[in-house]
Amino acid sequence: MAKLNYKHLRYFWVVAKEGSIAQASQILHLTPQTISGQLSQFEKSLGTK
Repeated sequence: MAKLNYKHLRYFWVVAKEGSIAQASQILHLTPQTISGQLSQFEKSLGTK
């Protein structure tokens, strides 16, 4: 398993807490596309989808 990136973990937590990437993007001040890409990288680092 690759090194854990705490930004990825935070993005995952905010999406789970808010229930959607769109809501999380407003809180994190990032585009939904950025969050989606970061979550994909997080999944890859964990070896899951």
